[in-house]
Formats: sequence, structure tokens, C-alpha cells
Amino acid sequence: MSTDPPATGTVYGRGAATASSQELGLLERLHPAITAAIAAAVIGVSALGYMMWRSVSAAEPSAAAGPPTPGAAPPPAPSASPSPSPSPTGVTLSAGTWSLESADQSGSYVSRADGLAVIDPVDADSDAEDRREASLVVLAGLADSSCFTFRTADGRYLRHYDFRLRFDESDDSALFREDATFCAGTGSTADAVTLRSHNYPDRVIRHRQSKLWLDRPDGSEGFASASSFTVRSPLTS
Repeated sequence: MSTDPPATGTVYGRGAATASSQELGLLERLHPAITAAIAAAVIGVSALGYMMWRSVSAAEPSAAAGPPTPGAAPPPAPSASPSPSPSPTGVTLSAGTWSLESADQSGSYVSRADGLAVIDPVDADSDAEDRREASLVVLAGLADSSCFTFRTADGRYLRHYDFRLRFDESDDSALFREDATFCAGTGSTADAVTLRSHNYPDRVIRHRQSKLWLDRPDGSEGFASASSFTVRSPLTS
């Protein structure tokens, strides 16, 4: 009696079911709740993958944006602070040699007497030494080039010391450079200036009678006049 070979793919046993039909029967016998859970898990994984793809795409710069359009205005750069004007409009204070006339004492000029800064009456008939003392070399400020420093012909600098104005030789210290630097502001008249201390910006040069001091403005007209000076051609010319 001949024996035929078994049919391929057949599992011998109860019911003689094939492997594929056996698996199908297993799925059919699963509880509907388990089947729903598996489906939900598959949908959730798919949704999570989609969301991750969207977030990565949003983070990357769009290639469609391309380079800036030729001729388009660039974004505005932050504006630099304007440099302060060396002197108010209509005033000719600048580097050179000048005389500073008191705005409220016509004919009296910033000058030197015994090493101190004063205002003295000086005119064309005054002797040469008095006229020379009232003619100051004006330089860019030692501590701030937008301000001014004043020097006599023999090399002494106008500076404040204990708020008194005087003429001293430079010791080349940072303090001296600050003390000898003054910034021009608008005076009591259109052609006058005030001279504000660089390191005491709340104080300006003003005369008390003939002496020059560094004082805080009190808002009065008298103070404004006493702290204003008109720029004149040098009296030595």
C-alpha cells in the first residue's frame, strides 16, 4: 500500500485546519474590545508621527523664502547718538585763539591774575601783557574732544580746584584733564555761551564780582548773565 506525501501547508490534528485558517480563526475569536484597542493604538501612533513631522517642518526655515529681494530696503540699523554740537548756533567758539568777554560786564574778559582766573577790564589801550593774559588758546577738551580746554600763551590751563577757577600747569592726570574740560552751552544771549564743567555737569563758570567760580545755576536772570561769555577775537591781534 503506497503512502502519499502530506499536503504542503497542512497542520495535522483536530479539524485538519491549515495554518492561515487557524490564525484567522484566532483573530475572529478575539474579543471586540481588544480589537478596538489595537486599532486605536495604531491610529494614535500614526497621529503622533504626523504631529512630530509637522513640528520639525515648522522649526526649519522655509526654503521658499529665498534670499532678500534685490532692491528691498534693509531693516533699519540702530541710530547712533548724534555728536554734541561744539557750540550753540551763532557762536563761533572753536579751536583757535579767542577772548571771552563777560556778557554782563562789557569790556571785561576772562584773564589771569596771580594764577587765578578773573574777569578784568581790557581794551585796545591796555598794555600788551594784560591783552595777552586775556587771549586764550582754545583746544579740544582734554577729557572730551566735543568740549573745550583753555590754555594761556605760556602753557597754563584753565581748571577748577575746590570750585575756584585758576590757571595751572598740567600734571597729566585724569583728574586734571577732567578739571580742565568745559562744554559749551547756550548763554543768556544768542551770541554768548555758558561753560559747563565736564566732571561737575550741574555747575557752570560764573563770576562773582571779578572772581570766577564753578556754581550751580539758580534759575535767575542775574545768574544766567553772570555765567555767560561772548566769544571775541583775541585781544592780542
